[in-house]
Amino acid sequence: TEAELEILNKERILNESKLIRQKIIIIAVLAVLISLFLAAALLLKRYREKKRTNILLEKHSKEIEEKQNQIEAQNVKLAEQAKVLKDLDKLKSKFFENISHEFRTPLSLIISPLEEMIKENDDHTKEQLEIMLRNARKLLELINELLDISRVDKGVIKAKLVRGNIVKHFEYI
Repeated sequence: TEAELEILNKERILNESKLIRQKIIIIAVLAVLISLFLAAALLLKRYREKKRTNILLEKHSKEIEEKQNQIEAQNVKLAEQAKVLKDLDKLKSKFFENISHEFRTPLSLIISPLEEMIKENDDHTKEQLEIMLRNARKLLELINELLDISRVDKGVIKAKLVRGNIVKHFEYI
């Protein structure tokens, strides 16, 4: 029964080998399952982060789009206001041009007779007439300046910058 013992021993060794192979296979399968689980968890985490990032990007994109729309609306409004201001400026210039022409003609009609009267009258009357003439010419000069401003606004003539003492100029005026 030594032969039987040896057969039993070989069967036992064979069974132990099968058992070890089965344990190795189970451990390998468990390792693969754990790896798959960890990979799935990592992919799920990345998916959630990407989804959260996309939500934030959408939110910021909408905010940026709203800001752009607001800026565009403000630009349209500013353009409209600029046009209104330009139109008002043209009206103002036209008004000053018209009123200047209206003053110029009567002043010219006053100045000519005054010059004639100065030539023909005595000293006291002449002095009074010269004061009237000087003031009429000053008024005509101011009206001509208004017309010049209107021509500058239209681009007919260009403004000429001159160095000078502005304080003395305003004192003179």
